[in-house]
Amino acid sequence: MCRRLMNSILLIDVLLCSLTNGHDIDVEKLLDGEYESQDQSALVEYLESLLENPINVNEASARELSTLPWLSSTVAIRIVHYRYKKGAFNSVDDVKKVRGVTKVFQEIRPFLTVGKRRLSYHMSGRHRIVFRAEDSKAFQQNIYLGSKEKMLNSVKGMISNHVQFGLLSEKDAGEQFLDDLRTGHLLIDVPFLPTRICIGHFSAGFGRGLVFGGPYRMNGGSDVLSPAKQTGRGIVPYLTVTENKAFWGVALSSRQKLFELHAFTSTQKRNARIENGLVFSLPQSGLHRTINELETYRQLDENVRGFSLEMNVNRGGRIGGALQTCFYKYPFSKKGGPDQYDFYGSSNRVLGVYFDQTVASMNIFAEIAQSESRGRALIIGLCYDWATFDFVSFYRWYEKNFQNFYAQGFGKSATTSNESGFYFGLRYQVCDGTTVLISFDQYKSMWPQRFDPMPGSGCDALCYLECRFSSQLCVSVRYRTTTKYTGETEADQYGNLFREIHRPSKSNLRLQMDYKATKKIQSRSRLELSLYSEHECMLNRQQKAGILLYQDFRWQFHRLCRVQTRWTFFDAPAYDVRLYQYENDVPGVMRIKMLNGRGARWYIVASLQLAQHLQVHVKYENIYIDDDTSIGSGNDRIDSAYENVYSCQLDWHF
Repeated sequence: MCRRLMNSILLIDVLLCSLTNGHDIDVEKLLDGEYESQDQSALVEYLESLLENPINVNEASARELSTLPWLSSTVAIRIVHYRYKKGAFNSVDDVKKVRGVTKVFQEIRPFLTVGKRRLSYHMSGRHRIVFRAEDSKAFQQNIYLGSKEKMLNSVKGMISNHVQFGLLSEKDAGEQFLDDLRTGHLLIDVPFLPTRICIGHFSAGFGRGLVFGGPYRMNGGSDVLSPAKQTGRGIVPYLTVTENKAFWGVALSSRQKLFELHAFTSTQKRNARIENGLVFSLPQSGLHRTINELETYRQLDENVRGFSLEMNVNRGGRIGGALQTCFYKYPFSKKGGPDQYDFYGSSNRVLGVYFDQTVASMNIFAEIAQSESRGRALIIGLCYDWATFDFVSFYRWYEKNFQNFYAQGFGKSATTSNESGFYFGLRYQVCDGTTVLISFDQYKSMWPQRFDPMPGSGCDALCYLECRFSSQLCVSVRYRTTTKYTGETEADQYGNLFREIHRPSKSNLRLQMDYKATKKIQSRSRLELSLYSEHECMLNRQQKAGILLYQDFRWQFHRLCRVQTRWTFFDAPAYDVRLYQYENDVPGVMRIKMLNGRGARWYIVASLQLAQHLQVHVKYENIYIDDDTSIGSGNDRIDSAYENVYSCQLDWHF
C-alpha cells in the first residue's frame, strides 16, 4: 500500500440510502472503523435484501430477528414473547411497546413488516459500470491485459414461494473477462419437512464464528455493542462481489422444534501460488489483471465438508456444535520465523462447541474450538440490556497455532489466531435525545508477526456523545484513541542490530452536525482532527497532525429524483495521520475512503426513477492533491494531480 492517497482502500457492496424505498438508513456507525482489510459486503447485501423482503415480526423467530446488527438477542426474545402473550402486532410501530426496542427502532424500522412478504413471483437486476478517465501506469504500458472499465451484472428472483435463484458476474478494471468473478445459487424450500436445499454458492456461519464464521464479522465502528452481535445465520445463499468468502456445492438445512441441523459439501478451485507442488500463499485480492496474477487463478482444488447440530434449551437458549474438514490437492509449505505456526499440510479439521443463553435482560454466550494442529480458540462474554443502558463484555483467546481459514472471531488480527483480549462496550441514554457510547479494547499477541519482530500489545478506546435537540438537529462528538506497543529492529552506528520498543498512539476527534431543513433537504457537516504521537524508549516523542472538513447535502426535489453531493477538504501531510470517510455511492456501492496528503475531494450522486420498475443512478467524483504530481503508486499510479471517476447503474424489477 502506498503512503500517498490511494484511489480506494476498500470497495464493498453496501446498503445505500435508497430512492426507491424512501428510507434513510445510516449504516456508517457500523462501518466507519479504520479496518482497511475488513470487507462487510455480505452484511450489507443481507440488509439490502431485507429492504426488498422485510422480516415479518409476526412470524420470525428470535434468531431471525437477532440477525439485524442493531437488535440484541435479549430484545429479540422479548419481541417473540410479547407476540405469544399479546397476539400479533397490528403495525410495525406496535413493536415499540416491547421494552428495549425504542432505542433502536429508527434503525430496524425499514427491515420489518407485519404483513406477508412480497408476491411469489418477482425478479430484479442490476447493471453497473465504473470508468476512470485518467490512465494509470499499467494501462499506459499495457501491463494490464483487460480494459479499464469495472463492470457488474446481477439477476435474482423468486419463481415461487419455495424457489429462489441468483446470478452475478463482475469484472474489475484491467481484467479480461466480464465474468472473471461468477457466483450463483438455487434455493429450494421443502416446507413439509421443513428443509432448505441450496445448490451453488453459499456461506456458512454458526455460533460465534470460530469454526464457520460466515462472510463477515462485526468489528464495530461507532456502534460499540455490535461486536457482541456476531451470531451465525446458518447456511445462506451467497451473491456478493467479495471473493474467497463462499463455498460452492450442495447444502442442507433442517429446522425442527428442538433441533437444527446443517450439513454441506463444497468443491471449488481457489486462487493459489504453487511452486514445485507446494502451496506458498492464497492471494486474497481477487484481481486477475496481469500475467503474474493470472498464474494464481483457480489453481488449488479445495474440498470442504461442514456439519452443525444445534439444540434449543429452555426459552431463549441454545447449545450446539460444528465440525469442519478441509482437503487440498497440494500441501501447504511449512514456513519458518514468525510464520512457523501458519497452516501447513494438505488437510485440516476444526471442531467446536458453543452456548448461548438469555435470562431476563442478560445474554451469556461462549464458544471454544480446536484445529487439527491442537491450537484452541475461545470467546466468552455477556450482554446486558436495560431501560436506559446496555453493555457488553467479553474475553477472547486465540492461540498462535489455531488454524482455520474460515474463522471470523472478533479481533484486531485479520486471522483468528495469535491474539487475546478483553472488550467492553456501554451505551447509556442520559435522557430523551442524548446518548453516550463508550468502548475499550485491550489486546495482545503471543507470538511475533510478519511485520512485527516482537509480540505486541495495545488498547483502543472510544467515546461518542450524540445529542438530538429536535427532530431536525443532531450534534455528535466522537473521540477515539489507539495505542500499540511494538518492537522494531534497529541498527546502531556500528551496524549491530537490536530491538527497540515503540509506543505509537493515534487519536481522532470528530465534531458532526446533522440538520434536516425540510423533509426534502438534509445536510451534514463534519470536522475531524487526527493526531499521531510516537514514543521511542519512553524518551523521544514525535507528533504529527491532520485535519478533515466536509459538507454534505441531500436534496430530493421530486419524488422521482434525488441528488446528494459532498465537498471534502483535507490536510494529512503524513501517512500516520491519514483520515477516513464513509462515502455514499450508487446503490449497492460504498467506499471507506482514505485521504492522505493535502487536497480536496468532491462528488455528486443523482438517482432518477425512469419508470415504475426502472431506476438509473449516476455519480461523478473528483479528487485533487495539491502537494504532489501523481496519485497512487506502482501500476495504479496516475501522473496527474487530478483523478476523475464516472459511475452509472441501472436497476430494474418486476
